[in-house]
Amino acid sequence: YEVATGSDEDGWSIEVRIPMAEFGVVGPSTPWGLNFRRKQPRLQTAADWQVPISYDPETYGMLEFE
Repeated sequence: YEVATGSDEDGWSIEVRIPMAEFGVVGPSTPWGLNFRRKQPRLQTAADWQVPISYDPETYGMLEFE
């Protein structure tokens, strides 16, 4: 895996590169349904990529591979 992090006055970011073979994908794949949630207990906040957060796959964002 490759990981890069950064921060500035507006916040922080993280990038993670994971080989597709780790997921059993060898070539181009169909899109994956995906959602992210970041919780910050200290401030009692959360941020979601797709709003509102749901565990229903029909509401997930789509991640497409090239």
